[in-house]
Amino acid sequence: MALTYPEIAWVVSSLQGLLAGAVLRKCHDSEAGVYLRLWQPGAGESLLLLALNEGATRLHLVAERPAASGPPSAFVGLLRKHLIGARLRSLEVAPDDRRVSLVFVSSHGEWSLVHELVPRRGALYLLDGAAKVLGGLGAGRRHQVGEAYRAPAVEAGRVRGQRHRFISQADAGEVASAVIAAAYAAVGGDQMLAERRAELSRGLRREGKRAERLREALERDAARAREAQRFKAYGDLLSAHFSMLVKGQAQIALPCFERPEEDVHIALDPARSPRENISHYYRQYKRMSGALAQIELRLAQAVERATRLAQSLAAVEAAGEVEALERCAAEIAALGLRAPVGGAGERGQRGRGEQRPKLPYRIATTAQGLAIWIGRSARDNDLLTFRHAKGEDLWFHAAGYAGSHVVLRVVNKRPPDSTSVMDAALLALHFSQSPRAAEFLEVHTTSCKYVRRARGSGPGAVQLAGAKVLRVQVDRARLARLLETLG
Repeated sequence: MALTYPEIAWVVSSLQGLLAGAVLRKCHDSEAGVYLRLWQPGAGESLLLLALNEGATRLHLVAERPAASGPPSAFVGLLRKHLIGARLRSLEVAPDDRRVSLVFVSSHGEWSLVHELVPRRGALYLLDGAAKVLGGLGAGRRHQVGEAYRAPAVEAGRVRGQRHRFISQADAGEVASAVIAAAYAAVGGDQMLAERRAELSRGLRREGKRAERLREALERDAARAREAQRFKAYGDLLSAHFSMLVKGQAQIALPCFERPEEDVHIALDPARSPRENISHYYRQYKRMSGALAQIELRLAQAVERATRLAQSLAAVEAAGEVEALERCAAEIAALGLRAPVGGAGERGQRGRGEQRPKLPYRIATTAQGLAIWIGRSARDNDLLTFRHAKGEDLWFHAAGYAGSHVVLRVVNKRPPDSTSVMDAALLALHFSQSPRAAEFLEVHTTSCKYVRRARGSGPGAVQLAGAKVLRVQVDRARLARLLETLG
């Protein structure tokens, strides 16, 4: 909702009467734009906002400015250098153009602060007395420093035809700045609500898709585990007909115990001896039958998580105010959601265009909702272990191979469950140079407080105290599920 030309003319006319002759004392910037603090004898201080928000370019007086979110921009530094102590001689609206010039004078010269109030590409320019550009700010900047300023091309008829949305208040003699500030405060609240809802909804939908993929994978695992009895039957048949087995066979057909007239076709590994093939099937039976209870538990947890995510998404989409969304965000945090769930003003705490710092680790999540941190490089391993991890967190590393430091977060000093421990160990193997074809490998683990830097070695090299060795089976299906949660 940018100001139209008639509205700009109305507010500038009001500001000219209030601010002409005022002295600029301070200037600041924020997400909205630039704030000018002006002082006039007998009238005191006034705070003028020159806003550059996309779709909300405007100028009007405000009661207070937001707290500074960081160091001032280079453009504000330029304004402070040239304009502090200067007197505002006039505010001028260009004919048939959404462009306002604030002309300042001092003993050192004359400057113009030009505010282009184009809806989606607003800009501010500081010009010297010869109309040369000293600096600029905003998405609509068209000039480089040192160039002669040129006004943007406009369609006069189109500008003249714009409507005045505050005409009734203007006719009633209401203060222009107060009317416009109130209108934008209402729009800003709606926009904040929409942005916060979209932010939370995106994270919930992404987590919902992950939860659904995890549920489907666990259902497939459960179906395979329920077939464990078949592997025991294969082992029993092979044992009963041991004399028919020779190394190098890829398959054998043996009569079924229950229905002797039917043959059971059993796949064999030609590289294995007869006893090794029999042992392989018994191991598969033991592993899968023992895993079924754990898989069903994880499946129930995955279904519950998917249900809670869907309920949270419905609550977010139904929320009618920011406070309700923040209550939803608190509940979402309990789900281990990795989407942004900070306050609505969190983005405003960073300068325009500033990126979030990259963490030295990636994050995976166990079925129980515990976070697993995985170092990205040798230097990041160092940062993860000695800067980010807590002393009670569990530390993992593939035994005998270079690789990532892996940290399993410990919540409220409660020992993590064995499934989460094995998940972290499996990821330590995956993010290492260990052989991919191996079925069993070893992983070192200890509390992070017992990990020390190795003297005289490069980043990531450590010495351990009180470490245990875990023998870990490389479960491809389990690994795939963990990698799906990676963020």
